[in-house]
Amino acid sequence: TAGGTQGLFDHIYPLVFPDQVVHAGGPAAYLALRDNFMALLSRSSIKENLTASLDVDDDPELLSRLPGRTLIIIGDGDFAWSQSVLDDACARIPNCQGVVLPRAGHVPYFEAPDGFQDAVAAFVADCEAGGGPPGGSAPTGPEAG
Repeated sequence: TAGGTQGLFDHIYPLVFPDQVVHAGGPAAYLALRDNFMALLSRSSIKENLTASLDVDDDPELLSRLPGRTLIIIGDGDFAWSQSVLDDACARIPNCQGVVLPRAGHVPYFEAPDGFQDAVAAFVADCEAGGGPPGGSAPTGPEAG
């Protein structure tokens, strides 16, 4: 509450983006991402969402009810997900495929757009072809393609 929107961004920036992205982007990327964050999110919307998150039913067994094919893409530098968390999620979700993108963090579509697009394109093509992993399959990386 005391730090405001910019304080929250400053706290989560090094968590969300891995070292490689922070280093490569330098101050210009930090300022652009911070300005975007602050333009999109107000103090009240952040508070509302964080408060609402306290009441969410986050029972992992609910994942087994997802009806369609599922693709989970994470970065290997994600602060919230790891290979073992991805393995556990894919084991619970029927028809799940997991992809780990190297040198990406919590926002892989931004940090590794080519790898992200390749993974999504391969997943969509496989869905259209009628293929798919059996329920709870192990995750695969982009090189397993």
